[in-house]
Amino acid sequence: AKYGEPPKIRTIVVGICLVYMFVLALGQGLRIGRLGRRMKSTVIEVLILVQFIVSVGFVTAVAVMESGLGQETYAQCHASIRVCIGMYMAGKIALYVFLIERVHIVRAPFVPRFRDPVWVIGVLVTAGGLGGITAYDYHGPKAELSHDSGLCSIGIVPNASIAIMAMDLFLGTVLTGMFIWILRPSFKSVTEMISQSNTGDDGRGRRGGGRRWSTKCLAIWASSGVGGRRQRPKGNGSSRDQLKMMLWRNVIGSTIALMATAANITIYLAWSESTRSYACLLGCLTDVVVSNWATNWMTM
Repeated sequence: AKYGEPPKIRTIVVGICLVYMFVLALGQGLRIGRLGRRMKSTVIEVLILVQFIVSVGFVTAVAVMESGLGQETYAQCHASIRVCIGMYMAGKIALYVFLIERVHIVRAPFVPRFRDPVWVIGVLVTAGGLGGITAYDYHGPKAELSHDSGLCSIGIVPNASIAIMAMDLFLGTVLTGMFIWILRPSFKSVTEMISQSNTGDDGRGRRGGGRRWSTKCLAIWASSGVGGRRQRPKGNGSSRDQLKMMLWRNVIGSTIALMATAANITIYLAWSESTRSYACLLGCLTDVVVSNWATNWMTM
């Protein structure tokens, strides 16, 4: 048999990669265009940039391996699974650290990160858990170049697959749940504080405290990139609407990222052709690209 991907598969992969590259550039461009010169170098901005770089690198790697090299040798086939594992897990770590940072900013904007137990535990679990799984996956990935069809098949051992699924779904579910849990009390708290600013009462018999609290808190959310377009609150109604929209975007965006992961995992388990290198790579790539768009949308 002739080894390597057939021309039809190569053409399809290149076409999809071009579309994904356009989508990534469009998302980043729209976001930068909305924020303009008001965009600052915050942790949120750095994490979004890391996600974008990983996504672009992943798209480029898939196009080169599938269309350029064509998976014609065992070395190329073996390299593709390692690239897939590395890029996919790097994108996931950046995504979940981004979501943890969002939780921190909404939940405890005045508390330093290293003094916020939720932030510290979340980052340690994400980096340690996904980093450990990545190391385990690298130890014995599955890569086979069929002598009959000449096609490359890749994958990971069952235990590693279960670990990735469990960690992905655990982190995604917990963080999405935290956004849902934070939504009502956070909105209620800020509404009360903004209402107090109407009378100038800080809730303890002192006048002027509520206005200072609400203005400072909203300024922190805005400067951190949580509220999307950085604008000064123009009034109590607009402040409430901005906060409510920001929180709902957190819930919807993290849910979309979780659904993309669940779909990728389900297809990998249910579809017999999912171990083909092009299918496996495109599945993981789609997951990473969707997550990148979700993070861009959450901060627009």
